Parts: sequence; structure tokens; C-alpha cells
Amino acid sequence: MRKPGLMLLVLLVLIVWGGCSQDNSVLNDLTAQIDALQNEVQLLKENLDSLGQLNLKINTLNRQIGVLQDRIDGLDDLKAQVDFLDSQVKVQADQDSLNDLRAEIDLLNNQLKVLVLQASPNKTTLGRDGAEMALIPAGSFQMGDSKNEPESWMKRSRPIHTVELDAFYMDVNEVTVGQFKQFVNQSGYKYGGDWNDVAKYSPGDDYPMVHVNWDDATAYAKWAGKRLPTEAEWEYAARGRLIGKRYPLGDEMTDDDANWSNTAIGKDKWEYCSPVGSFEANGYGLYDMAGNVYEWCADWYDEGYYSISPAKNPLGPDSGLYRVLRGGFWDNYTNTLWIAYRGGTSPFNRINDLGFRCVSTAPR
Repeated sequence: MRKPGLMLLVLLVLIVWGGCSQDNSVLNDLTAQIDALQNEVQLLKENLDSLGQLNLKINTLNRQIGVLQDRIDGLDDLKAQVDFLDSQVKVQADQDSLNDLRAEIDLLNNQLKVLVLQASPNKTTLGRDGAEMALIPAGSFQMGDSKNEPESWMKRSRPIHTVELDAFYMDVNEVTVGQFKQFVNQSGYKYGGDWNDVAKYSPGDDYPMVHVNWDDATAYAKWAGKRLPTEAEWEYAARGRLIGKRYPLGDEMTDDDANWSNTAIGKDKWEYCSPVGSFEANGYGLYDMAGNVYEWCADWYDEGYYSISPAKNPLGPDSGLYRVLRGGFWDNYTNTLWIAYRGGTSPFNRINDLGFRCVSTAPR
């Protein structure tokens, strides 16, 4: 028979052991849960780290996208500039083509006008005064003293230089007394000269008008729809296609060539001026390009102008004290009648040896 105390002890041990066994089970469950939570925390931490790295990558990509967008915008601007430049190049190419076409048209037009001028008579009547005019064709020539005349006379006509001129028309004759009277009567121009002096030296309507100053000559030319010749035009026309000659008709001056001092000494029937056209015309059909009366030119006079003269259509200096005179007059000796000889006087002078003729620019 067992003892009651022992049984109680055994029962107590079983109870304690059973409680501990139950507590171990709960502890084990808690431990497992803690481990699971720690794993989840670790996983979350890893996920958070991944998210942080992902955010960094996203921020980096955003910055790169921004840079790329800026480059794209820059490329769009560049493309717009290229398109604009391309259009400009096309416009310039079109403009160049248009300019080439215009130049070709101008060339053909000039050739047509040359043919028209060549087909037309060399002489025509132009202007209000009804004066006969000769066509002086476009061309170039050596202007100045080519004969090495004495330096004391010809230093103003050097250096010799090439001049190119457009075509123009020139009066065949010097303006006559009758034509100038017509101008005064029709225009009401206040001529300041003395008609008695005119009559003394040019005693008839078919004689050259004298006692005219530069303003008188330019006023007449304007009324007639013309102008005074430039000095270069005058010399080119006076040469009459002859090259390097002293006079309009050659290298010698005879009594039959012009009205000059030799003929004035009892060798012709005129005491002073001769009627226009009394002597032989030069190669362009122009009369009295030497002798009879000095002729006003449009240019101011400058002794040193030849050294700075432009090569094409020179107009003379911009200012000065004197205006150019060319051709000599009825009482000059041969050296003053040289084509290259240059003279000048005050534009206000009205004297017995000053006359003029007009020119008109030919159509281009």
C-alpha cells in the first residue's frame, strides 16, 4: 500500500511538469512569431533599401531626362535655324538666278540698242533747238598729250591715261547766234551780254554765239534738253576716231583745216569768227573742233586732275575757280589748237572768243 504523501508529491511534480511543458510550448510559439517578425522586418528593411536605391535611380533618370529634353529643345531650335538658313539659301539662290537673268537681259538690251544705233543714221536732230547731232559711239581712248609736246605748254595734259566713255550725241556745230536768240526769245532768259559785241565778232545768225559765260551756256543746254560735254567727252569726240594725232584732222594744221591765227592774218574773208561748218568735219562729222571759238565744258578745271581721274566717264573735280575750255579760237596759234591742250577761265567771263556746243546722253 502506497503512502499518501508520496502520491501527493508525485502529483505535484506532474502538475509542475505539465505546466512547464505548456509554458515551453507557448514560448516556442512566441519565439517562432518573433523570428517571423524579425524576418519580415529584415525583408521590409531590404525593401526600403531597395526603394531608396530605386528613388535614387529615378531621380538620376529624371535628371538625365531633363538634360535630354534640354538637348531635344536645343535640337529643335537648331533645326529651326537650319530650316531658316535653308530657306535663306534658297532665297539667295533664287536672287542670284534672278540677278543673272537681269544681267543677261541688260546685256541683250544693250546689244539691241547698239544694233539700233548702228542701224540708225550717224546724225540726228535732238532737243528743242533742232540742232543736228552726231552719234559718238561708246569706247575708250588715250586722253592727254601723246606727242611729247613741250612741257611748258602741255604739263597740264599729262599723264596720258585711258578713259572709257558711254555713247553720247554731240552737236555737229557750235551753237549759233540764231539758235541762242531763239532760246532767249522763247525762254525769257535774261542774257547779260552785249548784243553789239556779239554782232562785231559773229555778224550773222549762222555764226557761233560768243560773249557767253558758263551760266549762259548751261542755261541754253538745259532749255534745249541737253547738257555741256565733259572734258573727256569733248576730247574723245574731237579726235574723230584718229589715234594719237595733234589735231582733229591729223598731225598738221593748214589754212584749209580751221579758222585760226594764220587764216586770220588776211588769209580768209572773215576778220574774226567764221560761219559754223566752214571747214572740213572730223571723223565723227563734227565741225570747228579746232579754232573759231573756245568751247565751254561742264568740268571744273584742275591742272593735276589727270593723275587722279577715274577711268570711266570722268566728270572732273568737285569744285574749283575755273571751268574747262577746249578747242582754241580764231586768233590762236597752232599749239593752242592741239586736241590735248587744256585751258580754263572764270565761269563768269563773257569775251569775244567764248562759245559752246551741247551733248545728249545716248540711250542705253
